[in-house]
Amino acid sequence: MMVSAGAVAGLLLNGCGAGAPGTRVLHASEFASSDAQGAAVLSPAPIPGPEAPGGGGPPRVISLSEATREEPGPTAPADDAPVLVDAKVGDINGRAVYASKFFADMEDRLRAEARTKPRERWLEDTEREIARKLNDQIQEELLRAEAIASLPEAQREVGIRNMLDSLRQERVRKGGGGSAAEAERTLRDETGMDMDAYVRRQGDRELIRYQLHKRVQSRVHISWREIQQEFERRYGEFNPAPTARFVWIRVRDTRADDIAFIESELAAGTSFRDLAALPANGYQPDKGGVYERQFEGDFSGGKFFVSEALNAAAVTLSPGAWAGPIRADGFVSWVMLASVERVSTPLYDAQLLIQRERFDQQRDIELEEYITRLRERGSFSDVSDMTRRLLQIAAERYLPPLPPPGA
Repeated sequence: MMVSAGAVAGLLLNGCGAGAPGTRVLHASEFASSDAQGAAVLSPAPIPGPEAPGGGGPPRVISLSEATREEPGPTAPADDAPVLVDAKVGDINGRAVYASKFFADMEDRLRAEARTKPRERWLEDTEREIARKLNDQIQEELLRAEAIASLPEAQREVGIRNMLDSLRQERVRKGGGGSAAEAERTLRDETGMDMDAYVRRQGDRELIRYQLHKRVQSRVHISWREIQQEFERRYGEFNPAPTARFVWIRVRDTRADDIAFIESELAAGTSFRDLAALPANGYQPDKGGVYERQFEGDFSGGKFFVSEALNAAAVTLSPGAWAGPIRADGFVSWVMLASVERVSTPLYDAQLLIQRERFDQQRDIELEEYITRLRERGSFSDVSDMTRRLLQIAAERYLPPLPPPGA
C-alpha cells in the first residue's frame, strides 16, 4: 500500500528533518511528570447530535443527500419541523468525521472552482482531494494515538498537559508579548482559531513529530561505506569530463563578401562574439556561434572538430584567443576558445549530498512500512465509502444546481 505524501510527509520533513533549521523534535523528557493534576485532552470529542424523541437511541435520519436531519426533541417548535444538523460520514479511531468540519478549510475554494470548472472536471478533482485529505487525516490520527499509547502511563496525562502548557506559553510570548489577551487576538487574526484550538492542534502535531522521529527517522542509519560506494558508482556525475567552449564563425568559401566583411571587422577590433552573432556567420548565429565539446586527458590532445586543420588550430588556443581564417572542407572558419570548464568534486565534498539523498530514500521506505502497519491494525470507516459520501455532500453544497430537464 502506497503511503500518502501529504500532511504526514510534511510533518516528517518539516518537523523531523536532520539538522533542519527552525524546527525542534520532542524528546521523552518533555513529557516528564510534575505536580500538575488532571488528564490532557488533545482534541475535543465529537459532539453528539440531539436525541430522537423519547430521549434515547440514535437520531432518525431522513436523507443523507440533504445532510443528516432528525426530528426535534420535546422542546422543539410545535410544527415539528426537521432541524438540520451536521452530516457524519464515518469514524477514524473512534473520532467522528463530520462534513462541515472536513470542508471548513476548503469550502470557499470549492465553491469558487465550481463556478469556473466544468462540472465533471470539478467532481473528479474534488474526489481526488477528498480521498487525499481523508488518508492524511487517517494517518495523522493513527500516529497521534500511537504516540500517546507509547508514552509511559505515568507520564501520559500530566506529561502531555505540561507539553500543552508549554506550547500555550510559547505562543503567548511570540504572539502577544506576554499578554494572553493580545496573543488570542493575534491568533484569531492569523488563523481564525482560538488559543485552545490552536494549542490542541499544535499538541497533536508535536506528538506526531515525536512519534515519527522515534519510529521512523531514528531507525535510519547511513554508513560511511554506503556513502563511499555511492560516490564510486556516481563518480562520473561528481567528476564529469572537462568541457571546452568555443565560439565558431564559419562561412561558405563561395561567400566572398561575407568572408571579406568578417576579416575587415576582426582587423578593426570588432568583438569576436559580436561577429559570431551576425547573420554572416553560418554556424548558429542565434546562439552566438557557441560550440561545446567534452574531452578526456589534456586539452592539447582533444578532438574537438572533424576538420584536422581546424582542430589543430583549436588545441593551441588559450581562453580568449582566436585563430583564423582557416580554409577546410569548403568553409572558411575562425575559432575562439571561450573557456575550459573542469568540475571536480572529491568524496569529502560529495558526502553530505549523498548522505542526505540516501537518508531521504531510506526514511521514505521506513515511513511507508510503518504507516502500512498502523493502517492494518487501525480502526476507521471505509475510505471509499467516506469519499463517496463526502463528494455527494460537496456536490450538493457547492455545485450550482443543474437546470431542470427541458429547460
